[in-house]
Formats: sequence, structure tokens, C-alpha cells
Amino acid sequence: MRGRIVTGARVTKAIVVVVSSFAPVLWGAEASQKAVRITHYVEIRGFEFKPSNLSVSPGDSIVFMNLDIVPHTATAIDNTWTTDTLETGETQLITITSDSTPVYYCIFHPSMNGSLDLQ
Repeated sequence: MRGRIVTGARVTKAIVVVVSSFAPVLWGAEASQKAVRITHYVEIRGFEFKPSNLSVSPGDSIVFMNLDIVPHTATAIDNTWTTDTLETGETQLITITSDSTPVYYCIFHPSMNGSLDLQ
């Protein structure tokens, strides 16, 4: 019987599925109740946030990457959170909380805006 060649990505997914399936047995029921934290990426280019809308949960992170030719920020409309001024090629990570303001813009270019759909 010949075996099938499986790429690394498929093997990784298979291992995650197997471990996830047995998590309550291996580590107790509370292990399956822990939230998964996701890192999202937002590119700033062409004077736009891409994507301009993200579905996020508290504890998730967003990496803002300035791929544009001028400096930008990502700043909550009520100024409760902001990135530093991001020069071309710079990145900054923010972590979402349950009270994070969901609408943001660039302080240098107020017509640039984005939004977060808090789950």
C-alpha cells in the first residue's frame, strides 16, 4: 500500500484538529472554553485602510502596516487608542479590548477611516 504525500500545511491542520478534539479530555473542560486570540493585519496604502472593516474579538491584535508613501496613523475617533505616526514601512500592533472604540481614522488624512466589528 502506497502512502500519500502530505504538505506541511495539511499536516499542521490535521494535528490542530486532533489536539483540539481531545483538549477537554487532555486538559479538562476549561481548556476548550479559552478563546482563540487572532492577529489581524491592516495595510495602509493608497490612502486607505485595507481591509477597511474587520471582525475582531477582545484579546485579538491588529498589526497596522504603512505601505504608503506618506506617514499615517490609525486613531480611534474618540482618541481612546492610536498608533504612533507610522512612517513608510513601519508597523504597530494594538490589542483589542471589550471597550475599544470601533471607528478609526488617520489624523493626517481624516477622510481615511476604518471600522471594527466587535464580536
